[in-house]
Amino acid sequence: RQLLDLRPGERVLDLAAGTSVSTVELAKSGAWCVATDFSIGMLEAGKSRPVPKAAGDGMHLPFADNSFDAVTISFGLRN
Repeated sequence: RQLLDLRPGERVLDLAAGTSVSTVELAKSGAWCVATDFSIGMLEAGKSRPVPKAAGDGMHLPFADNSFDAVTISFGLRN
């Protein structure tokens, strides 16, 4: 989170976010962060976490081009 230097008002896509643990951490910066994962089951498992979630494949995202200031994939790379 510190390396990204996120600021309030910025928009962040957390790709392969799983249950949204990393998305919640990113959102502590004040940036608007959305958890995206192709596994609806993983997103459902994190439904109690207070961040927006969207089902989506990293190769075919459900967002317009240039919608985000930053994109992360830390959970996806870890696993």
